[in-house]
Formats: sequence, structure tokens, C-alpha cells
Amino acid sequence: MHLVSFNVFRTLGFPDTTVLKPEHFLRHKPLLQEADWVLFPEYWQLSALVHGLKCLIYGYICAFVVIRKKPDDRAIHG
Repeated sequence: MHLVSFNVFRTLGFPDTTVLKPEHFLRHKPLLQEADWVLFPEYWQLSALVHGLKCLIYGYICAFVVIRKKPDDRAIHG
């Protein structure tokens, strides 16, 4: 199983894992398309990875969206 990660510290010691910088992900399209799983992408990468490159993202895709759109505490407390 081949994994591609965008967070080197979370996948330190994982076998057969390629780590990429998030801002360089489009330079590695074939690698991403061949990967079994893509780990720890940034929120702004999700649409391109899931819908464009058809990657399997570790984690439930809706969880990324829900976490991103949660209400801000400052808006609630004034």
C-alpha cells in the first residue's frame, strides 16, 4: 500500500509513505492518482484531490467541511 502525506510529523515512521509539501501537490499529479490513500491534506486542497484527481482521502470528507464551518467563538461572545 502506497501512501502520500502532507504532514511529515503525523506520518513519521509510516512505511512506503511519500511526503509532499501542500503547495507543491499539483506537481505530483500521477503520484497522487496512484496512491492508495492521501493523508492529512489541507482544507484548500480537498476539491482538487477528491473531485479532480479522484484521490481517496484519509478521514471522512464531510468532517473536513463541518470542522471548517463551525461557528467562531468570537462571533458568539461579541
